[in-house]
Amino acid sequence: MRVLEKTALIVLSAVLLSSMALAYSNTDDLKVYKGEKADLGNYSFSYIDVPDRRLEISEERQDSRFILEQATFDELYGQGERMFDFPTENLWVRFNGLGWSDRGSYMNLTVSSDEDIFSDAKLTADVPRRVIAARGDEISVPLTLENSGTQNKTYNLSVNDLEGILVTYNYQGFNVSSIEVPAGEKFDITATIEVLESAKAQRTGIVFRGESSRNVTEEINLEVRGAEKTRQLDFEISENYITTWPGKQASLNVEFRNRGQAPITNLETDIQAPENWEVESRGLERPKDVLAQYDRYSDYYTVKVPGNVEAGDYYITVDPSSDNLDIEAKEIRVHVRTKSGLSYIGVGLIFVSLLGMGGTYWKLGRR
Repeated sequence: MRVLEKTALIVLSAVLLSSMALAYSNTDDLKVYKGEKADLGNYSFSYIDVPDRRLEISEERQDSRFILEQATFDELYGQGERMFDFPTENLWVRFNGLGWSDRGSYMNLTVSSDEDIFSDAKLTADVPRRVIAARGDEISVPLTLENSGTQNKTYNLSVNDLEGILVTYNYQGFNVSSIEVPAGEKFDITATIEVLESAKAQRTGIVFRGESSRNVTEEINLEVRGAEKTRQLDFEISENYITTWPGKQASLNVEFRNRGQAPITNLETDIQAPENWEVESRGLERPKDVLAQYDRYSDYYTVKVPGNVEAGDYYITVDPSSDNLDIEAKEIRVHVRTKSGLSYIGVGLIFVSLLGMGGTYWKLGRR
């Protein structure tokens, strides 16, 4: 009977332990290594090594830390499972025993709570709280996303609604909209703030967000100063009217100059010629990704006219484009002349005239 009573008590204790853990909505296992501390929400779990080895459970309240429980190594070792219940704090902890790994010895705990203390995370920015920018500026904000919980988490990155301001996130050279951070690790990401030329002068808060089961935010204040900048691009063509012949080629030079107050980006030139005409870049100067204020550059082209083209007027269209400016295209008139035998006739007439003059001179000379 005593054996049965003892067995029943053990089973009853296990049931009670399990039922108390199930009373809390969030449960997870936690390893606390010797000499280290694990933080879950406002709670801390420490495996203290000196002056004596012990488990310490504490809670932070209003910038003060309160010790909830201390259990020495002698009290824990060899006792198997031991349960610590803190009803007023909605916290339940079970000591499952000691373990060893390459990092050393650790206490194996099971922790339960009504709060989601296992998804704790933090997002911090390494810039002043107030940032000043002008229209057209780009600002890089270093951010650190730390997952201090016990579970791997994927965070969706976003930002609050902003007018005239774009924000993108970058991790290891790639633009990202979400990022997975393993438990206990921190990742460094960069938020790029682009102040558009159309942005109003304003003071606004930029809220960086990492959204998961536990959302994290970080806010900085941005002040946009200065009047709105204008963009203006002038471009000139070396010849507005070209005369040529079938099978010949003509040169075409196009010069660009930024006369506005803001840079012009990704400027490209499209040359639209009649069918079967060839347009080749002479490659004397490469296009620029960014054309700064008052900067200039030129495009050089060779236009080859087909040998079988009919005489008449043709048009070549020069159509520049940029990702931040509408540019009106220009046309060049090309007049193709007909090849004829008039030149040969003229040479023949001159030759006949010379023969006639020579004959007259010869006759006069004999008299």
